[in-house]
Amino acid sequence: LIEDPVAEDNDELLNDKNNIHDRLNAVKSENKAILKTKDNLHIYEGKGIINNNQIIYNDNGITTKITLDTPLTIERTKDYNIKLGFKTNEIVKGTYIINEGTLETITKTKDLKIEKNSIKIKYNLKINSVNIDDFEYILTYTIDSM
Repeated sequence: LIEDPVAEDNDELLNDKNNIHDRLNAVKSENKAILKTKDNLHIYEGKGIINNNQIIYNDNGITTKITLDTPLTIERTKDYNIKLGFKTNEIVKGTYIINEGTLETITKTKDLKIEKNSIKIKYNLKINSVNIDDFEYILTYTIDSM
């Protein structure tokens, strides 16, 4: 897994210096992927469905499903599928399926709070045993009456 430092592909100076594809081609593995970081804070506002202990919503074409169980799972699907599990102070295995193959994910949940209308998770993510970074997931929601 190689992180692309250019992020949003909107900085021409960085694009000219970006060697991400050269670095990816140098990797001698069947499973290789590029991790692109869009920005540090992503905010989604929209409608979703809560049914049978699941919250499902569409975030810019990415279907997100949160299963409120033990462990809590978040699954995001577009042209990839990532499924992460969360349980406080425990390591939970998951998967990251891309066109090039399946990668193993491991989350170490540092903090998990499920409240009446919010979910907050602080965790560390590893993909194929490589430490990626610490992340924070915050979901705040309201339930509309019909």
